[in-house]
Amino acid sequence: MNTHLRSDEFVDALDGTLGADRLEHLASCASCRDELTEVQALMSDVKTAGTMPEPSPLFWDHFSARVRQATADVPEAGRTAWWQSAWRPLAGLAAAAAVVAVVTVTLSRPDAGPGPAQQASLDPAPVEALPDETESSLAFMSAAASDLSWEEARAVDLAPAARTVDSAIDRLTAAQRAELVKLIREDLRSME
Repeated sequence: MNTHLRSDEFVDALDGTLGADRLEHLASCASCRDELTEVQALMSDVKTAGTMPEPSPLFWDHFSARVRQATADVPEAGRTAWWQSAWRPLAGLAAAAAVVAVVTVTLSRPDAGPGPAQQASLDPAPVEALPDETESSLAFMSAAASDLSWEEARAVDLAPAARTVDSAIDRLTAAQRAELVKLIREDLRSME
């Protein structure tokens, strides 16, 4: 199916440089032929209009004065207060701190064991627990973040790397992957 000519193809048709396949379309499409006729008429009108004289040398000075006068009533954009531009990075840092706090509280509480609903869905295959160095990692991150200035803290990219989830899944054992698939399927079934 041939599409209609684009505006640049109409110019090519007027210049005689339109491709053979597009010329075939032009020959068979009444709509494109009508539009080409309109473009030819417009070009003819432009040619007969002749050249336009250059404006007076004073035109640009008067034009500039009229623009200044028309825009004199428009108020200039004022500077915003420092706190108005700083609240977004601060909100991001607060959200990151909240996530770290939730993870710390979740990891530090004793495990009461799975509930009855979770017990039925657990696979007997062993699932590795988090390494003991998790708390020391969090302490390291807290110590490292305490030395940051506000400018450095704003520059920190809190978004996860593109392949973070993929690399975490790649490090799972076969039993852990099977458990992950089972949990995802249960979640999908509960959403239906």
